[in-house]
Amino acid sequence: MPTVPKGQRGGGTLQLADDNILNTLPRAHAVLRLALWLYGVAAASVAPSRYCTIAPSRYHGSMKALPVVVLGLKGGSGKSTLAIHLAVCSKRRVLLADTDPQATAVAWAKARESPAPAVRAVRAYELAQTLKSAAGDYELVIVDTAPRIEADVPALAGLASIIVIPIRASMPDLLASQAAFRLAEASRRPFVVVLNAVDTRTAEVGEAQALLAKHYDVAPVMLGQRIAFARALASGRAVSEFEPTGKAAEEIAGLWKYLEVKL
Repeated sequence: MPTVPKGQRGGGTLQLADDNILNTLPRAHAVLRLALWLYGVAAASVAPSRYCTIAPSRYHGSMKALPVVVLGLKGGSGKSTLAIHLAVCSKRRVLLADTDPQATAVAWAKARESPAPAVRAVRAYELAQTLKSAAGDYELVIVDTAPRIEADVPALAGLASIIVIPIRASMPDLLASQAAFRLAEASRRPFVVVLNAVDTRTAEVGEAQALLAKHYDVAPVMLGQRIAFARALASGRAVSEFEPTGKAAEEIAGLWKYLEVKL
């Protein structure tokens, strides 16, 4: 295997040697071992200048409605599910801004009986104005983004009070996460990595969390692969409403508690 310089960072993103990763995860299955090795190679192979540095918004400090941008550059990471559940779990006056053309949050809201949280389809380039207009009516704006690099996605990241990046502990997701990390770093905004849809019984998940936590802010609460999430969304609810004493509701509550103190 080719070797990436050990323990270095290129353009603010971690670069690891293949032997570092393999020694760190002696018990991991072959697929995850390969994924994390490729993760280090990808960090070294992407040019630091791929994403220009994004200047923070000039009015960021004066905004009363705090924007939480849920960012993921790969479909299937659970980005929309996470955005919806954070909006419900926060128990604040929340606007859920759906900038994803797939409009998952908007579809969920149509199946929902409760008027809260407010859900609005927002074009990405309109978000700055939406945040200004939301300041008097909402305490929090959760932003669901498109799962790909578009012209407006870096600008969305630059508006955030905090960026939340959900990823799965799989080879494709670990590789795709490099682009999301670089974008978040370029925005100069704080960001938190959330391991999502995991099987906590496997050694790979804990080992991936431990490795990522050495270099990024990784939420200590992981979200499990639970059918309750899908069933809740299908009924226009969140897991805290669908199964309030269930494990999924407990995980979301724990994650929100961790994120809330960072706002």
